[in-house]
Amino acid sequence: MAIKIDNNFINIYFPFMSKKDWAGLKFKLMQEIGECIDIIFIKDKLNSLPSESPKFFLRSHEKSDGLSSFIDLLKVQYSQKEIVIPKLNVKNKPSFFKRILLAKKHVARQSYTKYKWQKFDKNVKGVSDGIAYMYFNKDESDLIKEFCKCNKINTNSFLLSTLDVTTLTLLDPNATNDRRKWMVPVNIRMPGEDATGNYVTTLTIFSNGIQSSKQFYEQIKEQLKSGIVWGGRIVANAPKYLGERGLRFFGKRMKSPFIGVCSNLGAWPVDKISIDEDFQWLVASPITSFCPVAVVILEWEDRIGITLQLHKSICENSESSKTFMEQWKSNIQKESSIEISPTLKYVKWADVVSNSERF
Repeated sequence: MAIKIDNNFINIYFPFMSKKDWAGLKFKLMQEIGECIDIIFIKDKLNSLPSESPKFFLRSHEKSDGLSSFIDLLKVQYSQKEIVIPKLNVKNKPSFFKRILLAKKHVARQSYTKYKWQKFDKNVKGVSDGIAYMYFNKDESDLIKEFCKCNKINTNSFLLSTLDVTTLTLLDPNATNDRRKWMVPVNIRMPGEDATGNYVTTLTIFSNGIQSSKQFYEQIKEQLKSGIVWGGRIVANAPKYLGERGLRFFGKRMKSPFIGVCSNLGAWPVDKISIDEDFQWLVASPITSFCPVAVVILEWEDRIGITLQLHKSICENSESSKTFMEQWKSNIQKESSIEISPTLKYVKWADVVSNSERF
């Protein structure tokens, strides 16, 4: 006679045997303490009138990461059957012993870092006041990419550098030389793993004072070359061995090392998606007090788009994100010496909710 074992019993006492998305559980725990864990997808009509509102699509990060969520959304929007997600090259997989050492290094880089914000209220949780976003036209985007190519860097490093400089405006003026740590997410899917789910680890990128784009580029390049993402994969799967009880225990005592997250979802569309409409797609990541500056970069049809959210705990007023984005735009122009006039908008959270659908 077959014995049926309850899934809850496995999740509690033998979590490593469960098929549950343990990496997504940490977002559920953040939601339980009052944080918003929705990934926001924005479909903004090009050259739209002020009265025309963009469309918003929401998905909980507990279900899947930004990359797979975006692909799921595009499949529905453009009737695509399949869109291929990049996978880790298993040929470069280090030995088990080396992966353990890389995991140790990964954790060491994420030691707690305290930031001297100009304004900070640790008791504030929940959604941001709104989302600021901007996107460049194709000509401006090409000029930015050409500038990066001439300086032997990539777009991600350039935008992270100018973002880092702009973030100094949120800190105490005496803290500009203090160490800052940026979270840079990396896809860690392997062949055979589900397309949908949370398969992300992070690079921890250091900064202090004024870091050049080249310094950011070299640091990210060195981190990827070191294979630390394989150690990060072990750490990302740690909840599977800790179980929900263990994760809750450590989660309540967690202190974040990060000043913010800067995620790049790459250039889209891919796989010859048929596009017959003039829209810009953008993605905004969840914003929490553990990572109070949240940025996502996405290139759609050769136009670079950026979203920004600032957590309420560090905001001076309801339009702090818009002000920050305008300062960031100025720093991009100053650093590159390129005359830019991107589309720049700010949407209050109440308007996001009223014009959104969940998928």
